[in-house]
Amino acid sequence: MKRSLQSSYDIGNKLLYLICILPICLFVIAFSLSLPINDKRIEFPWLDSKLDFAISYFVDNERSDFEYFSFKATGFGKKGRLGGNIKLSKTHVMNVKSESSKLYLKASSKAFYNGYSWYDNDNQLTQLGVSNNNYSMQINQDAEEFINGIYIETGMNQNDKIFKPSKAEIEFVNLKTKSIFAPLKVNNINFRNFQTLFVDNEQIISSSGKQQKGFSYSLEYNNLILNSDEFKNILRRSEKGYYRKLLNSYIKDDLANSALEILKQNKPLYIDMESFPIDNKIVSESNLVTNRIDWEPVNISKKRILETKELSDLIIKADEIYKRYTQIPYFIPQRVSQLAHDLTKDFDNNYDKAKAIETYLSSTYKYTLSPGNIPRDRDFVDYFLFEGKKGYCTYYASAMAIMLRCIGIPARYVEGYVMPPLATNGVYKVTNEQAHAWVEVYFEGFGWIPFEPTASYVSRMYYDTTITSQSYDDTMRNSGYSSYLEYLEMMERNKNNSNISYDNSESNTVVDNTTNNVLFVLIIIAIVIGIILLTFISLVSLNTIKSYLKIRRIKKAEPNTAVLLAYNYILKILKTQNISYYPGETPNQFGLRVEKRLDFKGYSYNKTDFIKISSHYVAARYSKTLLTIHEQEAMLEFISTLLSITYERMGKLKYIITRYVLGKL
Repeated sequence: MKRSLQSSYDIGNKLLYLICILPICLFVIAFSLSLPINDKRIEFPWLDSKLDFAISYFVDNERSDFEYFSFKATGFGKKGRLGGNIKLSKTHVMNVKSESSKLYLKASSKAFYNGYSWYDNDNQLTQLGVSNNNYSMQINQDAEEFINGIYIETGMNQNDKIFKPSKAEIEFVNLKTKSIFAPLKVNNINFRNFQTLFVDNEQIISSSGKQQKGFSYSLEYNNLILNSDEFKNILRRSEKGYYRKLLNSYIKDDLANSALEILKQNKPLYIDMESFPIDNKIVSESNLVTNRIDWEPVNISKKRILETKELSDLIIKADEIYKRYTQIPYFIPQRVSQLAHDLTKDFDNNYDKAKAIETYLSSTYKYTLSPGNIPRDRDFVDYFLFEGKKGYCTYYASAMAIMLRCIGIPARYVEGYVMPPLATNGVYKVTNEQAHAWVEVYFEGFGWIPFEPTASYVSRMYYDTTITSQSYDDTMRNSGYSSYLEYLEMMERNKNNSNISYDNSESNTVVDNTTNNVLFVLIIIAIVIGIILLTFISLVSLNTIKSYLKIRRIKKAEPNTAVLLAYNYILKILKTQNISYYPGETPNQFGLRVEKRLDFKGYSYNKTDFIKISSHYVAARYSKTLLTIHEQEAMLEFISTLLSITYERMGKLKYIITRYVLGKL
C-alpha cells in the first residue's frame, strides 16, 4: 500500500512539472521563431524605451512630461477631440509666487475650430532676439498696445483703476516641457540662465529645449482690473475701425494746422478735393480750381503717442486679426449664430456684447466633470448649447469663442493654468487640477482681453482673493463669489473621493492543511491561472514584437517596396473596421470613399489623408516612378494616424484585445 501511494505521488509530480514547463517552452520556441535572421546583433529600441519609461516612472511617477503644453496632457479630454468624462490629475507641476490670486498663465492658444477640436494650420516658430537672459521689448507688443490705448483715451500711462504693474515668479516642479507659462500683457521675462526663446503665430512663448524640475523665471506684467468701471468704460470705446478713425483724426489735425499756417501768411489756400483729407495734399499753386476755406485753430482731441506709420501698421495688424479670429466652419448650425445675435442685439459695443455672452454661459449651463461623450456626428459647441447643456471649461470657452465669432468679434481659445484657492507664504502650489481653458477677445486699440465664461470660475477671474479690505468684503457678498466657494467645495469633494482608503484585511479562512484533496484542487487552479496568464503574456509579447518587426521592415525597405508593404498593412487595419475594397473598385475610388468615412485629413489637422496614400500606392504598384523617402515617411505617419483613429473607434479594451491578443493590427 505504501509503495502504491509513493508511485502515484511520483507520477503526479512529473505531470505537474510538465504542465508548468510546457507554456514556457512554447513561449521560448515561438519567440525564437519570430526573430529575424540577421548577422547583426539583435536590438529592440522599443524595449529600451519602455524600460527607460518604467525606471523614470518609479523614480518620479507624478511628472508631467510633454513637448508643448496642451489640455489633454494634463488629463482633460481625449486625444484629438474635445469633451468627454475626465478625471482630475493631482500632479504638482509648478510653484508660483504672485502678488495676485487671479493670475492666469497661458501656454496654448488655437485659432481654428473644426467642429470637434481647436487647432493651428501653421506651427511656425519665430526666434526672439537674444539679450542675455532678459526678454522685454520683443514680447510686450500686446502690453504696449494696451498702454498706448489707455494713454490715447485718458492722457495717462498709469491708472490704478484700470491696471496695476505686477510681478510673478514661476518654478517648475514635476513638469518637463518647452512651454513658457505667462499671463497676458507681459512686459518682460527674466531667466536665471541663458535661454533661447521662440514665439508662435498665437504669441505663445517656448524655449529651444525641454525645461524640467528646478527651472525658474520671473516676469513683470500689467494686472488688469477687469471689474472696475473705468476699465469697462475704456473698452466700450473700442470698435472695428478704431485705428482708422484715429489715423483720420491725426491727418485732419495735420491738415488744419498746415492750412492755418498758409492762411496766416495771407496766401490763398488750394486743396485737391479728390484726395482730401486722406492724402494730406495741401498746395498753394494757382493752377488748380480751388475753394477758399476759413480755418479756425484746431484742438487735437486725442493725446498723440503714435506716429502715422505706427498707426498704419496697427491698422494692418487689426485687419489680420479680424480675418483670422472671426473664422467659423461653414457647417456650424444656424441656431448657434442666432443665439449669439439674440443675446447681444440690445448692445452697441463689443465689450457689452462679450459680457452678455459670458454671463449667459456662466449662469445657464451646469459645470460637471462627467458630461458624457459628444456624438461623433455632432458639432461640439452646438451640442453643448442646445442638448448637453453641461460640461467643464473647454465646453464654455469653445462656445463663447464661436458665438463671438458669429457676431464678428475676434476671439480665441486659450489653455493654461489658474492659481489654486490658497497660497502658503505667497506661493501657490499649482497642480494639474488647476489646468483650465478660457477666452481672449480682441478690442481694437487695446489688444487682447481675457474673459471667463465657465460657471464657478467667474469670480476667480474678476475678484482677487488676496485683497482683504472691508469694502472688498462688502462687494464680494453680492458678486457671485459664493459660486466660486461652491466650486472649491466641489474640488475638495473630488479630492476626498479620490483618496478613499479601503480595508484590504482578509477574513480569517480556516483551511484544513490535512486535506490533500483541497490542496490538490488549489494547485490545479493555480496552474490553470498560471497557464492562462502565461499564454496571455506570451501572446501580448509575440504580437507586440510582430508589430514592431512589421514597422521596422517598412522603415528598412527601399521606398517603393516600403509603400507596398505599408499599404497592405493599412488594408489589414481597415479590415478590422469592416472596411475593404468593393468588387471592381480602383485604389483611388477606395481612397476617396475611406477618406470621406474616416476624415483622416481633419483628424491629423491637414497633415495626411487617404487619397494621397492611395496615390502613393498606385505610383509604387503600377508605374516606373522611383518614390522617395518622403512618400515612405508619409505612409508611416498615416499608419500612426490610422491606429489612433482605430483606438478611438474600437475603445480601449477591444483595441487591446484585437491588437495584442488576436494580433490583427
